[in-house]
Amino acid sequence: MRQLREALNQRPGDGEARAFFEKLGGDTAAPTPTSTSTAVKAPLERIKRNFDENTFRQMEMQLQAAAEVKLAKTDPRTHARYHVSHGDELLSQGFVTEAEREYREAISLDASNAQAHAGLARVLENNGDAAGARAEADAALRLRQFADPLLVIARLDLRDNKMEAAAESVDRALQLEPSNGSAQALKRVVAAKLAEKAQPLPKP
Repeated sequence: MRQLREALNQRPGDGEARAFFEKLGGDTAAPTPTSTSTAVKAPLERIKRNFDENTFRQMEMQLQAAAEVKLAKTDPRTHARYHVSHGDELLSQGFVTEAEREYREAISLDASNAQAHAGLARVLENNGDAAGARAEADAALRLRQFADPLLVIARLDLRDNKMEAAAESVDRALQLEPSNGSAQALKRVVAAKLAEKAQPLPKP
């Protein structure tokens, strides 16, 4: 009840909080729910409404420092795999700069980590560095043949209007990973572009 009162003081128009407060016997003098309120079903958890970037970055740095202490005792390849995994997580959440730092750290620890090069290729593609993205994708493919770097190259070719080259890279990706959803979606996009290209020009 105390927490709900505090929530309503900060956001008086929060209908969900007010409804829950009233279900628990709100507006009474009792500071805690009555015995009958234990049967009331709590609403689902809600996403935090505000995002403090500075707090997030401070927490991220603290977590990284703690992880580095543990990883200092591991071999470079294990250490690099951690940074790749963390980079993938950050990139999926939209923290591109932080993800780039993780991938570069992984490569500095283990230059033979193909996934680190592929991750960095995606970051550079996102940043508009086509040449850098292609170079990192090629580096990943020299180490191992897998879908991620092939899809980076396919998207770059698609942007450059090189439909046939893009189709070839997508087909290679699907041969390696037939169930890859990103490759399947990109194949449909490339196929549609090729179909447009193949249509005859209208007669004057």
